[in-house]
Amino acid sequence: MARKNDIIAGIPIVFLLLIAVIIEHIGIVIIFLIVAIGMYFLFKQDSKSNEANDELENLRDVSNSLDVNFVYLMYDPSLEMYKIGFSKKPEHRERTLQGQRPTIELISKKEYPSTAKARQIEKLLHKKYHQKRTRGEWFKLEDRDVQYIKGYLK
Repeated sequence: MARKNDIIAGIPIVFLLLIAVIIEHIGIVIIFLIVAIGMYFLFKQDSKSNEANDELENLRDVSNSLDVNFVYLMYDPSLEMYKIGFSKKPEHRERTLQGQRPTIELISKKEYPSTAKARQIEKLLHKKYHQKRTRGEWFKLEDRDVQYIKGYLK
C-alpha cells in the first residue's frame, strides 16, 4: 500500500512529465525527467528526515519520562528541622549537606518518573507546610507532619 508521503512525492514527477509531453520536445522531456527524479529523491529524503525528527521527539519524551528524580525528607537533629527537597541522587545530596552539617540524615524518599513531577510534588509539600518554613527548604515540622510526609513518600 502506497504511503501518503510517497503519493505526494510523486505529484511533481507527474506534473513535470505532463508539461514535457505538452511541449513535445524530447530535450525538454529529458531535462524535465532529470529534474523531476531529482525533486522526487530530495522530497523523499526530506520526508525521511521529518519522520526521523518526529521519532526523535517522541523518544525525547520517553527519555524524559524515564528521567528518575526523587522527592526526599531529611532531618537535622541539631537544629530540629526538616528539609523537603528533590534530587536525582538524594544520597549524594545528603553527603553534600553533611559537609556543612554532619548530623543531617535522609529519612524518606520517593522516586518519580520525571523532573516535572518531582518538582510539582516538592512545591506542593512546601506549600502545604509554608507556615512552618524557617528558611529555604527547611521546616520546623511536628511529628504528625513528618508521619504524613513519610507516608506520602512511601
